[in-house]
Amino acid sequence: DMLEKVRTRKKSWARMIELVAQGLGGVPAESLAIAHVNALDRARIFDAQLRAAVDCPPETLFVAFTAGLSVHTGPGMIAVVTVAAET
Repeated sequence: DMLEKVRTRKKSWARMIELVAQGLGGVPAESLAIAHVNALDRARIFDAQLRAAVDCPPETLFVAFTAGLSVHTGPGMIAVVTVAAET
């Protein structure tokens, strides 16, 4: 189910970062992965913005979605996955 619809890239990235911060609940991220569809450069820019707002591990795993997985999103899709560190 769609959580919400945000219209611009700037607003959607800001909202994703906000949701990641809420999901981590002030705990540092132990692992971080960013998935993308033909958008590695944009994924790296998003990574920098996320790191400015959230305590992240030193390395990010970048994952390219294949055509089969990206059929519903199209090129330019960015997704983020985090695992919170144990407290």
